[in-house]
Amino acid sequence: MHTYRGKASRKTSELWCAAHNFHCSLRSRSAIFRARSARLKPCPDTNLRGRGRPRHAVSQMTSGFLQRFTNQLLGIAILKPHMSVQVRVENVSVRKLAAVQRQVRIGEVANSWRPALDRVWEFLRKNPGLRTDGHNIFLYQHPENRQLPMNVAFGVEVTREFPPSGEVALVETPTGRAASALHVGPYERMKETHDAIHAWAAANNQTFAGWSWEIYGDWNDDVSKLETRIEYLSYQGI
Repeated sequence: MHTYRGKASRKTSELWCAAHNFHCSLRSRSAIFRARSARLKPCPDTNLRGRGRPRHAVSQMTSGFLQRFTNQLLGIAILKPHMSVQVRVENVSVRKLAAVQRQVRIGEVANSWRPALDRVWEFLRKNPGLRTDGHNIFLYQHPENRQLPMNVAFGVEVTREFPPSGEVALVETPTGRAASALHVGPYERMKETHDAIHAWAAANNQTFAGWSWEIYGDWNDDVSKLETRIEYLSYQGI
């Protein structure tokens, strides 16, 4: 199981700035070196353990090493800002939802969820027994073009299948391997946990499969104790 923990600190911004400045300096120097090397004819370097590699090839090897080192620094700097977020990998099972679907752009979910979810709860009140202790779940289908609207199912977990009624229909969450993290705190700060999951994926060379969902825990008047499980379906067998 892969896990990641990050703690915010004052030195985070210093690490980021140092890594970013180093990266920019490396790119600038690398461009200058390549321009100079282009004017030189490659010649064997007999001192390089007898392998006879051209000198410009040695410079490319060195540049590649430095580039990888810089990427590691940048990866660390990206991970650091997220506060106490643990990402774990788990097998997820299907969840059946009574849901209303909407086309929603990124950043507009807060203005769209309540009217849709009100319709779901109205339907559930008319169909007792369909839900026992199921939670609110928002299922997102992410388009490749982030400028396009997402298909979002605003739903409530139910115990069995049912025929559609008006806008309310049966929707199922995907199954497979998923990266999962628990967000603790107010809903308006959930972006921090989403960002932590994406930072973990970048650090572990993982690619997501276009689906994510949020499982909302029971309400608490102390918003600092609210719990929301966030899961991203993965392409790879992580």
